[in-house]
Amino acid sequence: MGPRTEEVAGMTTRAVERPATVDLPGVTTTPLRFNTGQALVPPEEALRDAQNFVKDLTSADKITFAGCALVILVSFFPWKETRDDGEVLGFACSGIFAFLAALATIGAVVIRERRVMPRLSRLAPWIAQLVSTSFLILWCLIFIRLSWDGRLVPSPIGNYEVALSKPSFGVVLGLMGGIGALAGTLLGLRDHE
Repeated sequence: MGPRTEEVAGMTTRAVERPATVDLPGVTTTPLRFNTGQALVPPEEALRDAQNFVKDLTSADKITFAGCALVILVSFFPWKETRDDGEVLGFACSGIFAFLAALATIGAVVIRERRVMPRLSRLAPWIAQLVSTSFLILWCLIFIRLSWDGRLVPSPIGNYEVALSKPSFGVVLGLMGGIGALAGTLLGLRDHE
């Protein structure tokens, strides 16, 4: 069978057949395969697995998970307002550290509940979870303090004065999510004993 030709928009195109393998003397070729050790999972199955994972969590872990999910969500919200830059998102400033602490907390919950690392001490994920939630709260408080500059400067629009820099509602919601995550962690530690 020869090359196939098609006419598209008045132009004739011809498909070129390429050989499946190229024989080179002294070189053996094998098809390219990526072996990751895991089969590809359809997205619906992965989503169902994640839903079942969250459903099977204890109530303390659900509180922790919800608090961390809130922190991750509000990282896309404004965390501070400055006169020069306007509203600054959590990702665009040092609020990214709170985001990373929330991810670390969720990672500790997943490692502990799914027993991903069986040789790891049962106490290590709890300690990691407690440290990361504590850091999350501490960082939100430090961020609020660092982003507050109450010096009054002329507004770029209008005839009034505004603070040079002040925290926005995103960091307050992040702090509330961190407090919820810490409360869930402490409840889980109490139930774990």
